[in-house]
Amino acid sequence: MNFKYINFYISIFIILVGFAVITNAEESKELLQKEKEYQQILGNLKNKSNTLQNELDFLDNQIELTNLKVSEVEKNLGQKNMLLSDLTNYIEALTKRISKIDSTMSIQNEGLKKRIIERYKSGSDLTILNLLTSGSTKTALLKLQYLQELEEQDRKILSYMKDTKADYGVQQKLIEKKKAEIEEVKKEIEKQKESLVVYQTSLNKQNEDKQYLLKLTQNDEAKYQRLLSQIQSEIDAQNIAVGIEGKEGSRVKKGDIIAYLGNTGCSTAPHLHFGYMLGSKSVDPYPYLKSGKLSWPLSSYKVTQYFGDNYSFYMRRFGVPGHNAIDLVDPSSWTGAPIRAAADGVLHYVSDAKVYCPDINNTIGKGAIVDHGGGAKSIYWHLR
Repeated sequence: MNFKYINFYISIFIILVGFAVITNAEESKELLQKEKEYQQILGNLKNKSNTLQNELDFLDNQIELTNLKVSEVEKNLGQKNMLLSDLTNYIEALTKRISKIDSTMSIQNEGLKKRIIERYKSGSDLTILNLLTSGSTKTALLKLQYLQELEEQDRKILSYMKDTKADYGVQQKLIEKKKAEIEEVKKEIEKQKESLVVYQTSLNKQNEDKQYLLKLTQNDEAKYQRLLSQIQSEIDAQNIAVGIEGKEGSRVKKGDIIAYLGNTGCSTAPHLHFGYMLGSKSVDPYPYLKSGKLSWPLSSYKVTQYFGDNYSFYMRRFGVPGHNAIDLVDPSSWTGAPIRAAADGVLHYVSDAKVYCPDINNTIGKGAIVDHGGGAKSIYWHLR
């Protein structure tokens, strides 16, 4: 087995890897430039006025940026998998070659031992003396010449075997090195897979946010502005709830009727904005309702908007993590359905500080807040 072929394959492998590294570096540079451009566009849109078109432009550019990242991760993942396959195939081929060399070395070693024994027998002084005394001088000289040539060939074989063994050791070390590289590539692949899941999840959420915004506004600027006003009204209701702790009110029990379903304030249709707070922070009331710690404020209910919906829009425009409550309607009654206290506490009736949506119903939003003690409060808004 001649190792020049193995070295040739190694050289080709190194050249291909080097070419891939250069290509990837150029593509990564182009990607970074595109990312920079998108980030600049997003930065400019953040500072623009709150219009529906600017919001949609922002979401579109955000989606394009995430798509770019998804594509890059998918490409890197493909390249890592190809590299893993190449390294695996390379090691398999190299292992087979080394196995053949090992077998050849064993055969050569055994053959060399036999030849040395035969040469020793043929080349002994007694045998040569017998040949000379028997008059076969010419035959003896030819035999000596043959033995000398055989000895020279054996020396070459020994030298070759020595070199082969040295190369064998080098290739074994190379295999170990490549195996270590495979483990690193596998780790990189797992990281790329994790990144891909994160980006794809973000992309799905961004697309959902865009569709949700279009559904709420129906691509209408006036409805978009109403949405902004409605969100500000809901945030103000949360601030009011923070301020009522310790104030006098009426004691109520869990399940007591405290109000009736209405359509006051910045509301486009009768519904209940039901929030739950721990301290000064709004939390998702759904787990508490599901567990029974809180009772549903409507006997017959349907959730129309969940806590945390449209996260990025709320966070970017108002600094809060999505819709800060859940919206409920009563399928059996358009308006006027009784609203009940979700838990024992002190009841306070409150209202908006101003008319937020004069073009909708031109009313001040009416609400109720029940202080359950220990920093826990439930919020009921848009009451009749």
